Amino acid sequence: CTKKETSKISKNDGSMGASTADDMGTPEKAPPVMAPAMAVEKPVEKPVPKPVEKPRVVEKPKVSIWDQPVAKLPKEMQDIFDTLKGRPFSKKFRRVDNEHYYKGNETRYDLWYKYIKDLGGAYVGVGPDQNYSFIGVSKPKIVVLMDYDIQVLATHKMYMLLTKKAKTPGDVYKWLGRKYRKQVAKWADEAYDKFWARWVKSIHSGAGEFVRKHHKQRLYAAKKKGHHYWLSDQAIFDVWKQLVEADRIKTVLGDLREGVTMTEIGKVLKQMNITVGVQYFSNAEEFWFYPDAFRKSNLAMPYTDKTMLIRSIVLGRKWAIGFKFHYCIQKGLDFWEWMRFPGKISSNSIAKLHRIPLEGTKYLSRLPGLPADAKQDPKTYLDKKVKKVNRGLKRNKDLKKKKKK
Repeated sequence: CTKKETSKISKNDGSMGASTADDMGTPEKAPPVMAPAMAVEKPVEKPVPKPVEKPRVVEKPKVSIWDQPVAKLPKEMQDIFDTLKGRPFSKKFRRVDNEHYYKGNETRYDLWYKYIKDLGGAYVGVGPDQNYSFIGVSKPKIVVLMDYDIQVLATHKMYMLLTKKAKTPGDVYKWLGRKYRKQVAKWADEAYDKFWARWVKSIHSGAGEFVRKHHKQRLYAAKKKGHHYWLSDQAIFDVWKQLVEADRIKTVLGDLREGVTMTEIGKVLKQMNITVGVQYFSNAEEFWFYPDAFRKSNLAMPYTDKTMLIRSIVLGRKWAIGFKFHYCIQKGLDFWEWMRFPGKISSNSIAKLHRIPLEGTKYLSRLPGLPADAKQDPKTYLDKKVKKVNRGLKRNKDLKKKKKK
């Protein structure tokens, strides 16, 4: 094989390119090879911790103070309650005599018990100690006792003093006796300021035996006939005593007809966020037609569909039991309907026209709300029905006055 052939062969297989052995000189330098870059270590990423879920805490609903057992009120509540003052009263001292209501006239107020049982809320009432029985049965959270007579308020102060000292109802009954006058006087001086201490001592020494005789009759009726009340029933007494010891009772001067004190009571109860459970009028309403001030003040009271009003009315012997009274209940919202109705009306005229007998009796009834005919045509209703009843009531009162003369 010649050199030329060798060249051809090289060209054909492409392994040598176009160069020949004659062209070969100094070999070309190979291009510089870069050193491999140094590896840069990446920072190790720390794992992001997952948020730790806190165990879910289910908050207990806040329990209203009015749903808790009776105890001293929290300061903010007590401060509101203490703003309730009632009508200002004279500091002039008056003698104790039998012209004042140191005891109630109703003898069968146990008839109301089943209709007011455990209604709670606020209790508002007038008159003396019959209120304590209604309080013991209805179990209110606060109590307001109102009367136009300061001597009735002083009687409440006396009973509250004895109740705090007593363990049983029998203690209160015993301490009303004259022989405990010095002991009660000492307690009064320790518990009250000079003004109220003097009143309590005067009521106890001047009317203590009088009301003790009344309680003797009540205790006999409870024993023989089951007409229990606060001094014959330990459970009723204990509810009353608990409220007294917790300072949840206010005694205030006021006249229902004027509406001033009632308006104040309604305002304070609303501020304390409590509604009326039971309101007791005794027989106070039957002496007058409903004045505007009375209407407005009662419409301002915090009633609910559970609020119950209790009252007694004189309708005649046929519809009475015990001492001359007919006993009525009425829902607060039904009462409101009458308070909004224009016209000369009274508890007597409503009872005469619309009472609904209860338990098959003639002496116990429920007073309804405004009837349909009164709503549709108030003037005709007043002219044809109410005026006739009012004339009859006036005639009966005139006859009573003549008999007294």
